[in-house]
Amino acid sequence: MRETAGLRDVAALAVRTDGDTRLVCYVGQDGGGTVSVEAMGAHLRAKLPHYMQPAKIIVEERLPRLPNGKVDRTSLAARDIDWGQAAAAAFAGDDPDEIAVARVWSDLLGLVTLSSDLDFFSVGGHSLLANLLAARLSDTAARPVRVAEIHEHRTLADQAALLRRKRAQLPDAQAAAGTTGRLRAVAETLRESGRGHGVPGVGSGGFRGRRTGVHVRRRRRHRHGGRVRSRDPAARHVHHQAHAFMLSEHIARLRTSARILDFDLEHSDDTLHAATLAVVAEARITEGYIRMNAWRGSEIIQTAALRTSVHTSVAAWELPEGYYAAADALDKGISLVTGRYRRPAPEYAPVKSKAAGNYMIGTVSKNEALRAGFNDALLLDDRGNFVEATGAHLFFTKDGALYTPTTRCMIDGITRACVLAIAARAGIACAVGDLAPRFAGEADGAFICGTACEILPVARIDDHHYDLSGNDVLRTLITGYRELIEGRSDVEVPNAWAQ
Repeated sequence: MRETAGLRDVAALAVRTDGDTRLVCYVGQDGGGTVSVEAMGAHLRAKLPHYMQPAKIIVEERLPRLPNGKVDRTSLAARDIDWGQAAAAAFAGDDPDEIAVARVWSDLLGLVTLSSDLDFFSVGGHSLLANLLAARLSDTAARPVRVAEIHEHRTLADQAALLRRKRAQLPDAQAAAGTTGRLRAVAETLRESGRGHGVPGVGSGGFRGRRTGVHVRRRRRHRHGGRVRSRDPAARHVHHQAHAFMLSEHIARLRTSARILDFDLEHSDDTLHAATLAVVAEARITEGYIRMNAWRGSEIIQTAALRTSVHTSVAAWELPEGYYAAADALDKGISLVTGRYRRPAPEYAPVKSKAAGNYMIGTVSKNEALRAGFNDALLLDDRGNFVEATGAHLFFTKDGALYTPTTRCMIDGITRACVLAIAARAGIACAVGDLAPRFAGEADGAFICGTACEILPVARIDDHHYDLSGNDVLRTLITGYRELIEGRSDVEVPNAWAQ
């Protein structure tokens, strides 16, 4: 801003308002000439990416100063800001595209009076609402509208013109596929949001947030036989008839985990569902894995994070052979060793959230297990009982029955719930309770389960070995789970994570 002629005093503040943080630029001209707000905005748009542009520029004769001569930012932050909503004139246009844009603005901004020359960011719009606006306009145009284009076309009239240009680029056949256009646009909105805030690639570690993983399959013959049936009507609109297994449950658990960590997701369940299907379609996944991450922004670099923004990403990739364990692990089983670290009690950590921080113990423990020649580590709880593997739930078999630890110190697994439902349907008794390490020697079999590994037999725990060949309970569960993910089972798994 100081590059603009006539400006002497400039201060930028992150202002918290209506549950969101907005960038406000204060300018003190102090007799140094007059520069219009429009000229300042044009200058910034030419110099800065859209996510660094202020939502409002406020011009004053001079900015308040502290005794040491610095700008009094506390005084500026305490001021009420008029976002211009009260000054909006009645919308009297008859252009259908302007009417369509005005309807979306009214929904997002809560305004009942609008005019075609209003600036979206001057009447309450901000970066999050720009994401939602881009998604809504993408739906209207059946073509992706990027968040950056919202910042480039700020007025209602400009956005209506943008809609017309988008439609002009659209072949008639594509114009009818509005749902597909919306799915792709929402996915692009999420990606654009990540880029806009300088977020590293999805799936990166170290975020103060929460993650979830989902399996995705399409209607195809695959190595274990059977055909995948899409049970989600929206899946019919994406490539390959993609079916993301238990997607609603994973999104519900994502939202629950975020709330445990004291923040809410910025997108609705429907938006995340649509974006996930769009990502799968764009990646042309045949059989793969979806990873969602939600995390707080970097506006405040300290322990507390009350005034930071929230971001979400969706990634998908193919699952190669041996992704979780060796390709023959289903037949030969895997080996587990008891790790040296323990899962904390629920009084000491947010253990019911699938938080990145909770995975540090698993990362170190699995590294040590691999170096020792095992496939994974088993973790104990604060009382010395079995809890889980580093990223999967643990089950034992004994005399035709199932045994599994409680979830007192860990997340409530979605695949675990599937196993319990399949066992109940098959008439297999299951005991849930504390299991001391000695139980590994009393059991006649074991397996782990999770979204990535599905159901994986265990051939060894520490010095205890299991014969996989005669374990009918294990084979029944593997077959039942395969039928469930392929849509060939009527087993009902309640969504215990929905609120």
